Amino acid sequence: MEDLLIYIDIALVTKSVVACLIGFAIGLEREYRNKPAGIKTFALICLGSALFTHISIAFQGPADPSRVTAQIVSGLGFIGAGTIFQSRHMITGLTTAAELWVVGALGALLGLEKYSEAISCLIIIYIYFIVSHLIQKIVFKKKKYFLEITLEAKENIPMIEELFNENKIYLTQRNWRKKDKKYKFECSYSVNPVKNQEIRHKLRMIEYVIGIIN
Repeated sequence: MEDLLIYIDIALVTKSVVACLIGFAIGLEREYRNKPAGIKTFALICLGSALFTHISIAFQGPADPSRVTAQIVSGLGFIGAGTIFQSRHMITGLTTAAELWVVGALGALLGLEKYSEAISCLIIIYIYFIVSHLIQKIVFKKKKYFLEITLEAKENIPMIEELFNENKIYLTQRNWRKKDKKYKFECSYSVNPVKNQEIRHKLRMIEYVIGIIN
């Protein structure tokens, strides 16, 4: 056992553990909001970036370590693109993609053994989360709403999405299901109370909208 411990790279193990913890911490926010990427994805991306950076600086000879870091950025671009969805001029997943990009950068910092810098950035990120939430809630007076809209046909769903889009209401979540030969369109969004009343009134005026439930 003692012989095995001799060959273990303690620095690499430390980087891996801290990377998983930081990725987990940032992923909690996305997991809480039921986004496509959660704690596992963020932890693994942060770990992967740290490992690739560790490997790049471990190279001996004239190799340029920055090339590996550049490839990390390119790879994160592909992963981030997979979290972005577009439907009828409505784009979702941009924040998740941006956070994946940032957590990859934090992993690279850990790979360079910049622990204090990475932890400082993590604290800054969480401070930003808190401040932006307060600004959204207090300054813009936005609240989160959930609606279940009963429709006559499946073809009505894109029309409802277009109505929200025309009124500049960003749907954070949306889903539909068929029940009793009717279609239930479920959605959530954040707006001020006045705008919420306006969109509910417009929905009630539509013929193919059978009912609305909070």
